[in-house]
Amino acid sequence: TQLSPVLEGGRVVKIVGSGLDITDRKQAEEDMRDSETRLRLVVDGTADWEYWTLPDGSLEYCSPSCEWITGYTVAEFSSDPGLIPRIVHPEDVQAWNAHAHFAARDREFSRITFRIISRTGREVWIEHHCVALIDEDGRYRGRRASNRDVTERVKAEQELRRENERLRREIELLCQDNERLRRLPG
Repeated sequence: TQLSPVLEGGRVVKIVGSGLDITDRKQAEEDMRDSETRLRLVVDGTADWEYWTLPDGSLEYCSPSCEWITGYTVAEFSSDPGLIPRIVHPEDVQAWNAHAHFAARDREFSRITFRIISRTGREVWIEHHCVALIDEDGRYRGRRASNRDVTERVKAEQELRRENERLRREIELLCQDNERLRRLPG
């Protein structure tokens, strides 16, 4: 609302005003806040560790689940952009660096499975998916990543491979024994 006095002889004789109906704008603002709240509840509530790095390497967003997986808080990741590469398992650093270099501006989802060392020293297997964020003007806006703790799956796969190898060796020995028995006279 805008009000303007009309003067005659130095006296206000009337006030002229105009108003603008902002009901639609207020409703749109409320709808936007509701939408942001719903999105935040979904993203913050996931068991996966989600994050968005900006082109300068700083974090725009990091989900609270980072603490469940790594033992480090959102504040620690936000204040220290080098924390993620530092917790990568020493044997996986080279693969991580190669992935990070090539995936930085890739518009397709890129995936790598690697290990981190959690705050408690536990080895955690991570399945990492990421994609470059390119806006409608073609500008690089950073990288979006999703990390899932797949430690139990990897351990089960490793155990299955060990068991398969053990069975392969046993079958090989049985075949050798069978061959020796076939060669016996009689």
